Amino acid sequence: MLNNQQNNNRNVIKFPKDDDTIEITASGVLSAGVGEFLDDSTKPFTVTVHKPVPSNYDYAFQINGHSMEPVYQDKQVVFVKKEDDYRDGQIIAAVMDGCAYLKKLSVIDGEATLVSLNPKYPNIKVDKETGVKVLGVVFS
Repeated sequence: MLNNQQNNNRNVIKFPKDDDTIEITASGVLSAGVGEFLDDSTKPFTVTVHKPVPSNYDYAFQINGHSMEPVYQDKQVVFVKKEDDYRDGQIIAAVMDGCAYLKKLSVIDGEATLVSLNPKYPNIKVDKETGVKVLGVVFS
């Protein structure tokens, strides 16, 4: 009987306790998909995240979509740090044509592309005329 209880305990999923979470202010939503409209009327909102929360982030964004799976999930919160330089291969928060994105930056022969990690979603070629505004690098 005791042996059965010990075996059953191995099948128990432990859920995080409420004290393992904290409320933070998200700056907005990043699209992991076709684009999330971002303008001056976008209001910050409160989200609950698991601890620990990094102390040195500039923005927290909630993800909307599936184009960055399996690494980043829909509704996950990512933390973003402003940087002066951006490199090929970094995961960035970016604004292009009024829409905010979470994408991998690819720069080949001076041409930038916002890359989806999920092959079901297309990559987005950055227009040389309009460019892309990089908000920062994702580090969580």
